[in-house]
Amino acid sequence: AGLTMSDIDLMRRAFDAGMDAWYTPRAIVRHLIPPYRLGEAYLKWTSLRTGTNLSQINHKSWGPLRMFLPCLLRVGHAMTLNTVLAAAAHLARRPAEVLGRRCYRWMAEGSARMALHLALPRVFPQKEFLGQLDFRSERRAFSGEN
Repeated sequence: AGLTMSDIDLMRRAFDAGMDAWYTPRAIVRHLIPPYRLGEAYLKWTSLRTGTNLSQINHKSWGPLRMFLPCLLRVGHAMTLNTVLAAAAHLARRPAEVLGRRCYRWMAEGSARMALHLALPRVFPQKEFLGQLDFRSERRAFSGEN
């Protein structure tokens, strides 16, 4: 489990409005996971979306220049330590960890593409890329629904 990007956005808005928030470890949330959400194509899609959402939230909270710092750190981490850990997981034959490392790399890619788009939309329009990540198209794209 964990917070989704929409959860993070909601919490930041609440804090910015001066609202208090509370946590309880006794809360129970159950999700029905459709089978298509277990495949690599979906994990890539949702990782890219997570990255774009992170940059959007950072842009909204910190502005166009300061949003680049966490993005650069994310990309740097993905290209350095994450790459080494992915290679080690591959050598140790831990495919789930390898996939997790790939998801992190995709998240960093989504973050970088969105940050560049937000800062320089005419230079980095990203229309097709962002269109593929539209939340409303998820079920149709992955489950075969029309």
